[in-house]
Amino acid sequence: MENLFRIDALLLLPLAAIALQLIVGYAREKHWKAKIASGAEGARLTLYNETLIVLWTVAALCVGFWMASGRTLADLGFALPASGWRGGIAWGLAAGSVIYMVWTVVQTARSRKARTSLRRQIADMGGVELIQPRRPAEHDRFVWLSITAGITEEIIFRGFLIGALALALPLWAAAVIAVAAFTLGHLYQGPKGLVRVFGLSVLFTGLYLLCGSLWPLMIIHAAVDLTGAGVFRIVDARQEADRLAAEAA
Repeated sequence: MENLFRIDALLLLPLAAIALQLIVGYAREKHWKAKIASGAEGARLTLYNETLIVLWTVAALCVGFWMASGRTLADLGFALPASGWRGGIAWGLAAGSVIYMVWTVVQTARSRKARTSLRRQIADMGGVELIQPRRPAEHDRFVWLSITAGITEEIIFRGFLIGALALALPLWAAAVIAVAAFTLGHLYQGPKGLVRVFGLSVLFTGLYLLCGSLWPLMIIHAAVDLTGAGVFRIVDARQEADRLAAEAA
């Protein structure tokens, strides 16, 4: 425990905010699920708005107090990736994620078979119903939520959490805690979703330790979430047309 006192006092507030974010998010999960299941008008949009505010607020606290403690943005992960093969891997994965996003969205738009398969996969995922947009306004807001998550969650769970905890713990231990915290923040997705989130968290954390930069991670993370946003929008918009085409066939 005494090692924790090595953490600058200014960094304790953002750490507490991250813990509170995880606790309150878990505590309010049943509330939001019940409200959305009841068909309450604007419930999912309200959830999106609340999430946007929380993520940007916590990220701002992390950046603000990190700099107030005398540290730099580069120390927080806002430097460019390490040169050489480390940076090459990071930027290569970022480019690959964007290409995959575009390819997936295009394939979903072009193929009724792909949309049918994706609908089954989405239904099998379980907890996705909480955040899956259904109406045009929700689809639009979900795009901003995807971009926000890509930026703020990397600041919170990679740049800040690892950086702050590494002041008191071995780097590997700080990384393990960051992986666990990010995964726990997605408990609403259920067991199948958590396996996927855990895998992404390990990938993001390992890549951050490899290249030392948040920039490629933000691109990859946002691309992953925006792929989901694009797929949700297309399978929803084409659902009736696909049903009629299947019946005609």
